[in-house]
Parts: sequence; C-alpha cells; structure tokens
Amino acid sequence: MSITCEVFGGGIFVRNMPKLSGTEKQVAWAEDLRQRRMNQVTRLIEGAARAQDKATTELIDTEVKGLTMRRVIIALFSKTDAKFWIDTRNQIEQHLIQDIANELGA
Repeated sequence: MSITCEVFGGGIFVRNMPKLSGTEKQVAWAEDLRQRRMNQVTRLIEGAARAQDKATTELIDTEVKGLTMRRVIIALFSKTDAKFWIDTRNQIEQHLIQDIANELGA
C-alpha cells in the first residue's frame, strides 16, 4: 500500500507511512520524532490556509513551481532512514519542507 496524504475536517493525515530503518533505538526515537513532525507540519499548513483564507485541501493541491504541497508532504513522510528524522529533529518546518521541495526539483 502506498503512502497517501488526505484532508479530513481541515486536518492533514498521512496514511501508510513506511517502516523506518536503523537500530532498534534509532527507530523507536525516529518514530516519535516523525509523529511530532507530522503534527508540526499539519499546524503549519492549517495556519497558512487560514491566513490565506483557503481550504486546507485547496492549499495543499495548489501547484507552485510544478509541485503541490501534497507531493512534498508525501516525499517527506516517505523517508525511511531513522537517521534522517533524528538529524532533522531541530530543523524548522518551513526549511525542511523547502529542502524536500528542492530535492524534488522546485
């Protein structure tokens, strides 16, 4: 089953995230960090949607430089290396999203 990004009641939900790889300790820590990051990204996007007076669905499906926010979110949460989540734990959400968009060619 592939990863999906869905909007329900204005909230963003990423489903079918892949299992993380690394040591048992790294994976346990990274799973917690990934869930926290999901909450942070959700709040960021919901806030941006309110500020722009748009529905969350409209905001994440708007194409900018050939990418949608939905595609960036899916790419971010498709990362399977526990080390990625550990290494980026203190990175600001906006910067992390921009880094992923750059990886995708934005």
